[in-house]
Amino acid sequence: MGITGLLLCGFLVTHLAGNLLLLVGPDAYNGYAHALHSNPALIMVAEAILALLFVTHIFLAFATTKENRDARGPVGYAEMNSKIESRTLDAKISPSNWMFVSGAVILGFVLVHLFDFTLERRTDEEVKTSYAATTDLHGEQVKDAYGKAVAILKTGASFSGYIIGCVYLG
Repeated sequence: MGITGLLLCGFLVTHLAGNLLLLVGPDAYNGYAHALHSNPALIMVAEAILALLFVTHIFLAFATTKENRDARGPVGYAEMNSKIESRTLDAKISPSNWMFVSGAVILGFVLVHLFDFTLERRTDEEVKTSYAATTDLHGEQVKDAYGKAVAILKTGASFSGYIIGCVYLG
């Protein structure tokens, strides 16, 4: 569980570094996106590894939860020990009780992100238009990744959803 979590965090930091180029401007972000997508075989391998990591992490989360509940028995904890001696926590507000909720929110965020950016299934006209390919200086058909990201984040629901998702990820 820890290894898959660390590997997913490593991907997250790398992905964040690339996405922060949105703040630099269209040329930097589009250059990054074009360089990234110019090697489709690498993208396919990376996506397969990420999918395997996600599936393994989710499987291990359910297995660990079941194992912990089986070990504890039918009665849950009323209070839990803190790392500070002589201090206890109400078991209802323990961070471990929120892991499933935060994991579900993050999974939902990842699915929306894939729906928006990878599958390109948005129906808003401005976002659909931003998916269209344009011609670069060398006559190649390229997508305006920056325009797509800005169009997606312009809608109130998407902006709010991405803020909530990013807060949970943080």
